Amino acid sequence: MDPRFCEQPEDDNKKGYMKGTIFNIQRFSLHDGPGIRTTVFLKGCPLRCIWCHNPESFDKSIQVTFDKEKCLECLICKGVRDISTAEKCPANAIEVIGQDMSVDELFTEIYKDMDYFETSNGGVTFSGGEPLMQSEFLLEILKKCKENSIHTVIDTCGYAKIESFEKINEFVDLYLYDLKFIDNDIHKKHTSSSNESILANLKYLSEKNTRIFIRFPLIPGINDTEKNISEIIEFLNGINFEQINLLSYHGYEKNKYIKLGLHHKMDTRIKLSDERINEIKNIFVSAGFKTVVGG
Repeated sequence: MDPRFCEQPEDDNKKGYMKGTIFNIQRFSLHDGPGIRTTVFLKGCPLRCIWCHNPESFDKSIQVTFDKEKCLECLICKGVRDISTAEKCPANAIEVIGQDMSVDELFTEIYKDMDYFETSNGGVTFSGGEPLMQSEFLLEILKKCKENSIHTVIDTCGYAKIESFEKINEFVDLYLYDLKFIDNDIHKKHTSSSNESILANLKYLSEKNTRIFIRFPLIPGINDTEKNISEIIEFLNGINFEQINLLSYHGYEKNKYIKLGLHHKMDTRIKLSDERINEIKNIFVSAGFKTVVGG
């Protein structure tokens, strides 16, 4: 079994106590689905996209980062940078990324925003990382949300076992589905993984008539080529989806890599112009697709 597909064991007697690892809960989100949303970010991702803006999501475990620029060299931590010393650091140079939460604990946090969901036709979005890396936990929190009439969205890279999608599908109102490349070799080069399961899972969801928004991250000089765009259009001609969202690379992630001690490969100075983004939008519109910049 591919270790990137690992799942938590299911405990039928203690579903509410099942633990998931969360690294952020973002309230009042306006770009992760309809209405006002609470976006829950789960740790763990099977891909290693070189432009990823959430490198803290790569590892499924709780991590500790160190920001050398903030350090006062007070030595309160005595050079030991871990969870226990993070709370003592007066400069907040040591940061803990992630916390374990039970299904019930997470639902309590989500339910705090119920009034906003009801007045805006919003809900909860599960993102990451890749939320399906914690598929059993995801299934249980989705069930809990649907039992309480909360609109649910999954923001996914699509790299997961098809059985994971089969389990959660009836509890998902909308998928935000990333599509980066069609060419498998190019996908491997820039994400370290094949896209075969990604394309197969998208076809599966399409055949199930699920509600899908395609998200196409525009990465300058990497996937904004005419060849890749035409291949994506050709593939999407066989897919049932509502719209495609063009997401422009912003380059704000570099400092996160430094704090995590990771090598950052992207040149953050390169950006797509508004003119080029509009050109790409018009290509998709001309192909007959509803196309939105952002979101």
